[in-house]
Amino acid sequence: MSFKDLPFLDVFLIYYLVPFILIIGGIGMLQVKQNEWFGLRTPATLSDPEVWDKANKVTAIWSIVVGIVLLPFNITSYLLKWPIWIQISLMIVIPIGLGIFGLIYSDRLKLQKNDITDKPFIISKSLVYAIFLISIFTIFVNISVFFVFLNSFIAVRICGMVVAILGIVFSILFLKDASLVDKDRTKNFEKHFLWFTIFTILWSLVSVGLAYVILR
Repeated sequence: MSFKDLPFLDVFLIYYLVPFILIIGGIGMLQVKQNEWFGLRTPATLSDPEVWDKANKVTAIWSIVVGIVLLPFNITSYLLKWPIWIQISLMIVIPIGLGIFGLIYSDRLKLQKNDITDKPFIISKSLVYAIFLISIFTIFVNISVFFVFLNSFIAVRICGMVVAILGIVFSILFLKDASLVDKDRTKNFEKHFLWFTIFTILWSLVSVGLAYVILR
């Protein structure tokens, strides 16, 4: 396949647009001043220009790096004809992950600037509820995968159901965490989020392997 045969039109949104947004958006965030419409807008960044500048620059760097890595990966995955759901999953997970990173990082910067060294870092209820909603979204997406794909994609359907089950289990745990007091909420959420991340990454690798074996 030659370069001119690449599908710049039919799969542009999936393979090219999101990486370009991450790169161009990251470049813009490097110099953007505090405003109400563009950049890493969190309670911490909006309340302090210094926190805004530092948090936006760090998040922007990660956004550019991820976009640069994602673009050739997507092109390679197209040329090798990997299942398209791999790219779709990355398009959803990566922006959400960058947003969560920016939220936590900006909160820590705000605490450091205020010299609150004698108080432990506290996970806010809003962050716990945000992760809970992401888990619910994951459940619906993967349940839909089970019904959308044909029987020939049985490995993909099984992988989707396992991820949905993980989403149900951890959604319940996250919802319980949100009802706890600050110290207990932070302790439980950090533990549950760590395991949620580990299980999701491991099963994603298994899913990619199964899909490659079955669909190649």
